[in-house]
Amino acid sequence: MKVLHIVPNPFFLSRGGLLRVAEQITITGKAGVECRVVCYHLGRPFGDVPIYRIVGIPWYRKLTPGATLHRIYLDQLLALKCFIVGRIYKPDLIHAHLHEGVFAALPYAKMYKTPLLLDAEGSLAGELRAYGFHGLRVFGRIEHWLNNAADKVITSSRPLL
Repeated sequence: MKVLHIVPNPFFLSRGGLLRVAEQITITGKAGVECRVVCYHLGRPFGDVPIYRIVGIPWYRKLTPGATLHRIYLDQLLALKCFIVGRIYKPDLIHAHLHEGVFAALPYAKMYKTPLLLDAEGSLAGELRAYGFHGLRVFGRIEHWLNNAADKVITSSRPLL
């Protein structure tokens, strides 16, 4: 089985959800699953796992977690990279990390009828509120749409409602 992981972050970094992604890749790799990663331009290699990064953005060097308006264009670049890598790699499954991963993977998944798994660590709208983006109810609607756009959803938190 071939899995394309879409990671809307720098990868690999030894922190939080990225450790979870690394563990998933390691465990499934031991079970014979072939993995590739599409991510932002920053990060380090991770073993012998092929990592495909978006084009380098010289002014964006953020390695810490958190919301930023830069993600608007970073996630569009991630979607483009997902499409390019997907066409070459032809995955059996797209494992989209976070809601932004679903956003990036959705065009490819729909066009090539590839199953799309959303691996949500929590609520997109809730995270944005926690980082100070208040009064933006549209993110709740976007989150709902992305949850329903995925074929399956797994979480490491309370159920998404």
